[in-house]
Amino acid sequence: EMKEPVVYELVTSTDDLHYGDQIIIAAADYDVALSTLQNTNNRSETGISKGDGTILDPSDDVEIITLGDGLVPGTWSLYANRKPGYLYAAAGINNAGNYLRTWDSMDEQTSWNISFGDMTSADQENPDAERAIIHALTTKRSLIRYNQGSALFSAYNDETTTYPVKIYRLQGDPDTSPRFNATMPSDGKTIATSATTLPVYVFGNVAWTTSVTGGASFTQTSGTGPATLELSIPENTSTYAASYTVTISTTASVSPKSYTFTVTQNGVPEAIDVKVGDVLYFENWAG
Repeated sequence: EMKEPVVYELVTSTDDLHYGDQIIIAAADYDVALSTLQNTNNRSETGISKGDGTILDPSDDVEIITLGDGLVPGTWSLYANRKPGYLYAAAGINNAGNYLRTWDSMDEQTSWNISFGDMTSADQENPDAERAIIHALTTKRSLIRYNQGSALFSAYNDETTTYPVKIYRLQGDPDTSPRFNATMPSDGKTIATSATTLPVYVFGNVAWTTSVTGGASFTQTSGTGPATLELSIPENTSTYAASYTVTISTTASVSPKSYTFTVTQNGVPEAIDVKVGDVLYFENWAG
């Protein structure tokens, strides 16, 4: 009995990327893909068989990556399945080294923007709208590219002379199961007395609503799918701390159905009426 081939199709638009997709990152102009071999600072290449806009029956040496949510709505995590871990641009804020490594947990360096087209000056000399621009959020050396001379894939700066990549997705319908998650970077933190706005992130594919106590407000109180919400907190003119409780909830068949976050806002320090000649005593709380 003939076995059906495993087919990965070329992705040319962000509309063709979905949560849970299995993808391959391949060199745009060479028959190689990012492999399972994680070196200290990069991933080695391995051979692939390209068809007309496809990769057929990739070997076990080809890394299969699962798309997940990044830390910010609209960004992606790239979870390597065969050499497990999240791909991340490891140069960091210090911009040191063309590094692409694998990590076991999510952080800002594992969140990637994905778009399509020409990135570098060299790319633009021979335009190709199907090239994938895979760019991490937090580093300057954060663009996944193919280094043909060194036979590897890594993360480079935007002026790199290395070669572009393309994305291939496992053939099949996307997963449409209900998903819902919400996060708030300021959860549990104490903020200053001044008026401010704080982000709240909603992920998934279901309808949701918001509520908040304490006099704060959202400009958007309902929606469907991923969104970056702004929580507006007024100035606290009281000497007492203010507290705000934020809830993002859904009626969809998911668990949990709601996420609750809290923010505390400092009160205004109470003024002390000090007159000339007063004797003040200061207690040393440091011990």
